[in-house]
Amino acid sequence: MGAIRKIALIGTAATVYQAPWNDPTWEIWSHASAVNLVPNDRVDRWIDLHPPSCWRNPKRWHSDYYGWLKTLHTPIWMQKKYKDVPASVSFPKDRLLAEFGRYFTSQTAWMIGAALTEGVTHLGFFGVHYESTAEYRAQRAGCEWLMGIAFGRGVNLVLPPTSPLLSRPTWLYGYESHENNARAATYDEPPPQDTKITAKWTPEERPTSVDPFKPLRDHQRKIKEQRDELSATGTPHGTGQHRGRVGHGPGDDRQRVKPAKTDDRVSRQRRGGRGHVARKHPR
Repeated sequence: MGAIRKIALIGTAATVYQAPWNDPTWEIWSHASAVNLVPNDRVDRWIDLHPPSCWRNPKRWHSDYYGWLKTLHTPIWMQKKYKDVPASVSFPKDRLLAEFGRYFTSQTAWMIGAALTEGVTHLGFFGVHYESTAEYRAQRAGCEWLMGIAFGRGVNLVLPPTSPLLSRPTWLYGYESHENNARAATYDEPPPQDTKITAKWTPEERPTSVDPFKPLRDHQRKIKEQRDELSATGTPHGTGQHRGRVGHGPGDDRQRVKPAKTDDRVSRQRRGGRGHVARKHPR
């Protein structure tokens, strides 16, 4: 098992204050728009992937955002390296598009992809909700898609109890979404029974999933162990070409194939001797 690497992704929603600010085992990657909400000296990386026309102009949530960018010392991912932002670092967009496709609908989705390419064992989501407006809800889909990829790769997803990510709609479609021959008016209402979708997992709560390929892997491992044992004892085994044997594995007792008889001189000329290419001799 490799080293543990925990990365907390920071947004501006209410759960930002539940981030592990005092836990040095966590790296902090933050949206630059959270500059007024977080302890700046605790952030390891900032991100602002908007075009220059956005971050060079005044912001209603910061008195001098452009000035802050110009004096920033912590690395900040941007679309490319900018001379007027010395700490800017070109974001690896092309690498992520090549690996994951082009379904990046938010900065958090970009950060998840970057974390996966660098290597990560735990991803925390604090201040990342994407639920207040239609714009944010559109961004949420790509974020949750990348979260699914991360979970599929064995990454632990750490979410505050009040986070809406991977929890809404609350209905299990078909089992809880339809009643009396009609679909529920909204999936945001609680289901008929107090049943929660089991998609919020902390490292301790993560369930053991069923691996449908386990029987195949067990069979392959057994075959490998048998081959290793045969190799250790010097017993010949092969794929049907080994020592002229017919068959495709060890233990095949069928008769060996005898090579056809040929004129010895012609045979040597065709083979060119042992380990040599056949050549015509000068007359």
